Amino acid sequence: MKIQSEEYWRWIEDNRENDPTKLRLKLHGSDNIEAYNSAITQIVCRKKCALKLADTLKAAEHFFFPSEISAEMSTSDVIARIHASLIPSGSTVVDLTAGLGIDVFTLARKAAKAVAVEINADAAAALKYNADVLGLSNVEVIHSDCEDFLRQLNDGEMYDVAFIDPARRSDNGDRVYALSDCKPDVTELLPLIQKHFRTLIVKASPMLDISALANALPGCTEIIIPGTTTECKELVAVINLSEPYNIPYAIKAVTVNRKEVISEFEFTPEQEKAAAVSYAPPAAGEFLYEPYPALMKSGGMRILASKLNLQKLHPNTHLFTSAEYCASFPGDIFEIIEALPYASKHIKRLSSRYPVINVSARNFKLSAAELAKKLGVKTGGDLRLFGCVNYKDERMIIICKPAEVQP
Repeated sequence: MKIQSEEYWRWIEDNRENDPTKLRLKLHGSDNIEAYNSAITQIVCRKKCALKLADTLKAAEHFFFPSEISAEMSTSDVIARIHASLIPSGSTVVDLTAGLGIDVFTLARKAAKAVAVEINADAAAALKYNADVLGLSNVEVIHSDCEDFLRQLNDGEMYDVAFIDPARRSDNGDRVYALSDCKPDVTELLPLIQKHFRTLIVKASPMLDISALANALPGCTEIIIPGTTTECKELVAVINLSEPYNIPYAIKAVTVNRKEVISEFEFTPEQEKAAAVSYAPPAAGEFLYEPYPALMKSGGMRILASKLNLQKLHPNTHLFTSAEYCASFPGDIFEIIEALPYASKHIKRLSSRYPVINVSARNFKLSAAELAKKLGVKTGGDLRLFGCVNYKDERMIIICKPAEVQP
């Protein structure tokens, strides 16, 4: 059996429901073990990526994963489409750190030409193979370090867009976050990139401070924050290399489900500073709103309250309330059952009234786990308890249930 042969793909299909660990044990010491190990890797990666790469795997039945880590590190289909929305149709694009290639393949469907630069030989070979099985004839794969690629470009050779996702691991394997600590260091490459590109798109860690990211990349015009309903995934900075000076930039929080964008909220830091916001205590029967993680990361809490006519609980408690249901809110919406002071007489009785409840802490001295232990409740069920601080700097407990969707 040869890797990527018809026999190879048939074996994968015949064994796709089998346990990969048992397959490895069964085949240990067999002839052609390299091909079998590769085939088992395909089974493992398909299980891991069944949801996040559903569109890619549907479009290319014989899509090839060079390693398990390439599957773990890859962009999802839906977030790759967000990246592709940032480039002009018919543009020329270079992905300087292509990896598995989900981004560059998605960019290629909108671009006139896409170049995938990849330092790892196995990954580069997989990029060529996968571009072919996906029918993307406008993708060129170059096996090279991205800095070497940039230095070997001819004088005057220009592309529209450079896309880069620096590795967030140090030499000893520890996670790093600052652009200058990632590989490659984008801040050092900027002069080289500027010589050959009009726009730069940088993927960065969601742990970075947004203003610090913008300041590190002169010419930043927009920072996009993709996330799911439970997790902020990354920061994406768009840099105008033609006029690399500090100009006002926009911030856009984008929340997705497994298939599509479900929420967008855009503003500028100046709008956030200028927004008027009111504060009010939560009350039973009102609605309580918790922003999705990407929006929470954006910092646009004042402008969010102002635009949607909501009240905040406290400047640093990023929960909102209203008497009327706000269907357009980009986050989770609850109906308040009770709003109680965080006092011993309520704490002592809470576990008997709500023995099972999901606990969250917002601007509270205790973590969610510590609060749950203090209250003596078990996690679970449909109800939600928020430990938070109100606008009078008083600690309190809010008991909620998911709000019924209203017109």
